[in-house]
Amino acid sequence: MPIQHRTIPPLTPQHTTQFWAKIPVREVGECWEWHGFFNHKGYGAFWIPGRGPGRFMAHRVVWTLTRGSIPTGLCVCHNCDNPACCNPAHLFLGTPAENAHDRDRKGRRRGEHSRHKLTTEQVLYIRKASAIGGIHNRVLARKYGVSVPTIHQVVRRLTWAHVP
Repeated sequence: MPIQHRTIPPLTPQHTTQFWAKIPVREVGECWEWHGFFNHKGYGAFWIPGRGPGRFMAHRVVWTLTRGSIPTGLCVCHNCDNPACCNPAHLFLGTPAENAHDRDRKGRRRGEHSRHKLTTEQVLYIRKASAIGGIHNRVLARKYGVSVPTIHQVVRRLTWAHVP
């Protein structure tokens, strides 16, 4: 299932001032690091009082304030690979697949699929074996110690979409 991001609500002037106060602006080429709350992945997060539950990701708020709304289904990605960065010059829009490809190309994946049971090589083999070899999903599932639905999702590119 794709990542669902909430739309950033309109900010009052007071909220906007509070938000920008948490970002010490530096030179254009440098990262402008968030000085507020961080989520477990190191991304800045900003609570907007009266605007629904939870926090909004700071780099997404920056995008909205400086460039406008974020089209549905797109991620705000970092050129600098610094999740705490809020410099608009370091941000770009991309699909979740493009974001994953950018992460993998730059070698930012934590370990070899740290929470996954399958490796990239196994995913490639599963897709090839299913399409060309005609090996049944239940045989592949048994071989790799995963469920039949997991194999189905890999073959149909519902998961591991970043792997060609």
